[in-house]
Amino acid sequence: AGLDGESEYLGDIMAEVDRLEGRLKEMLQFVRPAGPERLPLDVNESVRDTLRLVAGNARAAGVTVEAELQPSLPRILGNAMLLEQVLLSLVGNAVEATPAGGTVVVRTGLQRGDGEPCVVVEVRDAGSGILPEHLPRIFEPFYTTKSKGTGLGLAIAKKFAEAQGGSLGVRSRRGETVFAVHLPALPEDEPCRP
Repeated sequence: AGLDGESEYLGDIMAEVDRLEGRLKEMLQFVRPAGPERLPLDVNESVRDTLRLVAGNARAAGVTVEAELQPSLPRILGNAMLLEQVLLSLVGNAVEATPAGGTVVVRTGLQRGDGEPCVVVEVRDAGSGILPEHLPRIFEPFYTTKSKGTGLGLAIAKKFAEAQGGSLGVRSRRGETVFAVHLPALPEDEPCRP
């Protein structure tokens, strides 16, 4: 019985080491100066790739993920790995926030405002919403309301969106939170604001 207990204890230690190693990598990515290679990207393709990656977790949580992708979007100048990390963070959080039987909607579109056109990716959950007192701080590193959160996911997602000339914003009310990534459409390559 002693050996089984020791094996279980060693397994717990190794799992904790792996978890800490992952967090350290996230922190290093956050503080390291970003200079990612940027190439023309199809945002809809990045969304589809991300949704394939989260499909299993969504099914296990009893959450439906729907994609509403606007066809014929202009490409953006971005980094596929960084964009995928932004989307994984946002969709993963949305699935986690949505109760079983609920739906997460990921929508793409083109926004034409006073400035340049932006490709927009919205991730809408059906959770309880973010309390108004938490909203101003959710993108701060190490700020979290989750018992097991690190407070790095959204901070890193915001930094990665900005590294591609874009921005990440949020709006929330009871029963719904929407994160929106705005990215400059080609041929423009200036910061894009919602």
